Amino acid sequence: MNNKLALGVIGVSILLIVGILISAARSSTSDSSTTISETSKAQLQVRSNDHVRGNQSASVVLIEYLDFQCPACAAYHPVVNQLVADYGDRVLFVTRHFPLSGHRNGQTSSLAVEAANMQGKFWEMHDAVFEHQSEWSSNTTASTAHFEPYAKNLGLDLDKFKSDSASSQVAARVQEDVSSGNSIGVTGTPSFFLNGIKIQNPRSLEEFKNLLDSELNKTAAQTPTEPFEVHEHADIAVFLSGKKLDLSLDKYQSTDENHLDEATHVHDNNGNILHKHQTGVTLGKFFSSLSMELTDSCFKLDDGKSYCIDDSNRLKVFVNQTPVENYASYEVKDLDRILVSYGPKDENLESQFSALTDDACIYSETCPERGSPPEEECVGGLGTTCD
Repeated sequence: MNNKLALGVIGVSILLIVGILISAARSSTSDSSTTISETSKAQLQVRSNDHVRGNQSASVVLIEYLDFQCPACAAYHPVVNQLVADYGDRVLFVTRHFPLSGHRNGQTSSLAVEAANMQGKFWEMHDAVFEHQSEWSSNTTASTAHFEPYAKNLGLDLDKFKSDSASSQVAARVQEDVSSGNSIGVTGTPSFFLNGIKIQNPRSLEEFKNLLDSELNKTAAQTPTEPFEVHEHADIAVFLSGKKLDLSLDKYQSTDENHLDEATHVHDNNGNILHKHQTGVTLGKFFSSLSMELTDSCFKLDDGKSYCIDDSNRLKVFVNQTPVENYASYEVKDLDRILVSYGPKDENLESQFSALTDDACIYSETCPERGSPPEEECVGGLGTTCD
């Protein structure tokens, strides 16, 4: 083959690849960004059981509806992973199932990934299924058995994986995402919603970054620079190596004589309720007010003792029984039920979840049927009054 012919073949190949990517970007979205109705916006609120990555407190939220058998979704898979790596401390990324009826294994692949989630391996299976899409997508039979080799490679309990793949619980979880997508008019995949607005699928990583940067700049301009007063409450429990940390001890209680932090504290001899009187209160700020420290790898007590992740132990933070990342930067929300747990990697956490009270709604007066909140001793914080 002479040089001119070789260059011609290379040029045609490049054009074909570019054409495929552009076609994938256009294949399942409208030609322009569209807003959705106020009613449908409720479906785009982040749910406690959503599969998320990035910053839980971010002002910018990107929701993706995907089908694991969709070639366009596979093309966007490395792009989205790169965005998570680049923007994870500024954006919240949400992934939802939307298997298309035209894809024989669209539903079974979603069931397989959701079954892996039952063993804490959602993202690992999510990546494996996309990376091996060419291996299973051409199968003419719809079966989650196609995904068992990936489950085995991830070290999953195969019997449980098979059972969960066929369970009504896993099917209902996938259907929950599908129903939310149907209610807001999703018809193709991938469909991206950026802060409640359906966007045209970007044609490159840089184009996607430009959209995120623009939204980040817009929300930064709209975000108040100064915190404002609120009066919110969350249930909280901390377990360190199986032992519950007693936050009702006098040294942790904020009183007139021992005024710790006006923005967040525990008081009235109750260590189960976190009080929040100012926006911007994160878990890091709360524990800092108690002279403790929470990072992504360690929990440090006020006496200097540290509990850090190692080969045998893990540190996890759960909000409403859903694990969260970037622990310290998570902004506490009204009625959150927060568990901070350090211990063996195979530790059963049911008893720790059970130890969480459900009394924040009483203090926030959102469950009047359970009675009135106790009279709070004035500690001089925002959102309180002294009679």
